[in-house]
Amino acid sequence: MSTALDYRPDDPAFLADPFAQFRRMQDEDPCHWSPRLKAWVLTRYEDVRRVCPDKDMSSDRLRPYFATLPPPEAQRIADIMRYLSLWMVFRGMKAMPVRVQG
Repeated sequence: MSTALDYRPDDPAFLADPFAQFRRMQDEDPCHWSPRLKAWVLTRYEDVRRVCPDKDMSSDRLRPYFATLPPPEAQRIADIMRYLSLWMVFRGMKAMPVRVQG
């Protein structure tokens, strides 16, 4: 029996190897509700692709969460928050050239 998923992007184990957690989430709970972030965490490309163009959706859930952290904790995870905040900045995917390398 596996343990319940607990997405904690500030956990040192997650920071050391985020891919293991994301793989598990893709397998077990690809559209994961995070009570900690008060947001959905999408882990599959097709789900993200479906949601990104929706004007009613926002990826900017990190800044409100980050603003609630005590300063020592915020400082400890500042780098990961900076990287995560950059992940969903592209909205005009049709304008981007597709490049396939083989």
